[in-house]
Amino acid sequence: MVLGLPQFESEVLIAVLTLVIVFAVVKLINYLFVGVLHRLAAKTKTKADDRFIARTQKPITLLAIFIGLHLGAKNITAFSPYYHLIDLGFSVLYVIIAARLIFESFDLILTISLQKVGRGTVTDMDKQILPILRNITKAFIWFVAFAVILSLFGYDVTALLAGLGVAGLAIALALQNTLSGFFAGFYLLADKPIRVGDYVKLASGEEGYIESIGWRSTRIRALKNYLIVVPNTKLAETIIYNYDLPQKPVSLIMKIGVDYNSDIDKVEKILRKVAVKIQKESEGTVKDYEPIVRFDNFSDYSLDFTVILRLKDYTQQWMVGSEFKKNVFKELKKNKIKIPFPTTTVYLEK
Repeated sequence: MVLGLPQFESEVLIAVLTLVIVFAVVKLINYLFVGVLHRLAAKTKTKADDRFIARTQKPITLLAIFIGLHLGAKNITAFSPYYHLIDLGFSVLYVIIAARLIFESFDLILTISLQKVGRGTVTDMDKQILPILRNITKAFIWFVAFAVILSLFGYDVTALLAGLGVAGLAIALALQNTLSGFFAGFYLLADKPIRVGDYVKLASGEEGYIESIGWRSTRIRALKNYLIVVPNTKLAETIIYNYDLPQKPVSLIMKIGVDYNSDIDKVEKILRKVAVKIQKESEGTVKDYEPIVRFDNFSDYSLDFTVILRLKDYTQQWMVGSEFKKNVFKELKKNKIKIPFPTTTVYLEK
């Protein structure tokens, strides 16, 4: 007897007290531990820790309450014939809660990882990939939980797992092309050879701005304003010229040829004057860049010079190049410096 109560009533009282104590401990943990975590999370730049606390707090609380109920029920001797059923029932609950915690943790890590490789924001690809990966993960975790529960009831899950492997292989073979596109898209997002907004050119000749990266294909908008749709499997295997990586400014390299009778110092002076003017006044150039002018080569019919300008981005090459060439032509003509036509010497023998 406890406090003058019969055995059953005293055991029930102990069970209730056990539950109350566990519940109080949970509340204390929430107040101390979670409260401290919230304060620490508020000081960090990322919201990941806040989301982790919010997602896992309820399952952990339920787990603690079930442990209290489990311990309390095991203290009641009248339930001794059913102890194995009580253990079994609570074990099932523990597996379900553990599966929920694992899924929530993995889902949060997956979301944060995709956002980090996607410039810290939810991109179109995130919106397509996240639901697919989330569903695959959820199905796998709950299948494992179901298999563990079956094993608790004494069932042999070896055959079930073997059947799942065969079925998974069959599904993978049937969806081979789809899965290849999916993993190629995931590779593009993770490795980041291209980003939305980048100007790229493919080895096959297509070029334009990356408009979107999907889980099966990538869309490129050409300068003529039509759309190029490239399968990710092709994009992952081809050579890509990304003119916005590692940085947007690019060099514009132009070759200028003049007649062999020209004064090379004078030509260099004229080219430098035009280059400096275009570099400072054109809208598409980097203003603080100092143009480079070099005598380059003795070609078959001309003296060749190389001029290097710095542009804000790749698409400025046509506008800036046009301005530069027009000004060079005017200055050379003004100074009576000839730009030679290609010539071919033919020898005739009798």
